Order: sequence, then C-alpha cells, then structure tokens
Amino acid sequence: MRRMIVLLIMLLSVSPVLSYAGGGGGGEEVIPEIVFRTNASQTVALLVRQGKLDASWADVKPEKAEKRMRDKYNGDWKVAFHNPQEKDTEKQTLYVILNLEGETIRANFSGM
Repeated sequence: MRRMIVLLIMLLSVSPVLSYAGGGGGGEEVIPEIVFRTNASQTVALLVRQGKLDASWADVKPEKAEKRMRDKYNGDWKVAFHNPQEKDTEKQTLYVILNLEGETIRANFSGM
C-alpha cells in the first residue's frame, strides 16, 4: 500500500511538467503573415512618432512581406513599404526586418 501511495505522489508531481511538453507531432508554431505585417506597421508608426521618418510614412501600408530562411531554423521576415511621396527616390522603399517570432530587428532602405 505504501508503495502505491509513493508511486501516486510521484506521478502527480510529474504530471504538471508533462502538460507543458506540448503536443502535435513536434511541429513549429506557425505565425501568420498578418502578424509580421502588423508588427512592421507598428514599427513604422513608432519611427514616425520618434521623428526618424517623415509624417508621410504614417499612412503607408505594407506592400510586400517575405519569409527568408537561411537554414531550417534561422531566418527572418522582410516587410516592404513604398512611399511615393518621399522626395528622395532612393528612400521611397523602407524595409522592416523581423525575426521569426515577429520582433523587429531593424528598419532600413536597403533591405539588408
């Protein structure tokens, strides 16, 4: 009887850990493209508020989003914004680079 109680206590203490193990065949969580577009748009809005971008960028919507994978586990998302109101033609397209979790890494006009 005592062995059963000890075994039961051990099983109950391990069960919360097992519940965090996840399920579903070991696949990665897929984040929809709209999340990356939304997060990139928020980055552009922040840059406008900080005065790092002209106010004309405030209403520019993401034009293109692409996932770039360097290998099976490493990559990023590049979201492009095009602003024809920008006077400097070399700076009409802004790229926001995000990691695979959707966090902004950098924003620039080169896309690198």
